[in-house]
Amino acid sequence: MKKLKIIAVLLFLVLLLECTYCIAVFTDWCPPLTDLRNQYIETALSTMNHKWLATALIPGDIVREVWEGLEDSRTAQLGQNSTGWETGETPQNRDFFALFPELEEAAVRAWAPIPEEELAEIYVNYAGLDEVGLDL
Repeated sequence: MKKLKIIAVLLFLVLLLECTYCIAVFTDWCPPLTDLRNQYIETALSTMNHKWLATALIPGDIVREVWEGLEDSRTAQLGQNSTGWETGETPQNRDFFALFPELEEAAVRAWAPIPEEELAEIYVNYAGLDEVGLDL
């Protein structure tokens, strides 16, 4: 009886692993799982010694489809600039409140009366909670 119980538990675990594998590898209905699968394949194929991890565990047509999608996205990015400031604007000469649209201008000016010329040079990259005089 005890042997039968152990065999039943082992068969259940094998079935559970098999179902998990099939859902993770063969279905596209769950975007987070599909993204994880694609990231796994792209990572394995991008490294020199780990290609076998993708090709041994996942069918070739799925690996090929993901790899071709990666190559297409790389080809689409060729020749594109990543500077982000194509217009020649820099943060110094941009409007502060256009850069941070979630801030209400009247509330910020009431909270911190800063001259207009200094406001353009402010970089907000920390809350400043440890500074004296800030009641946030």
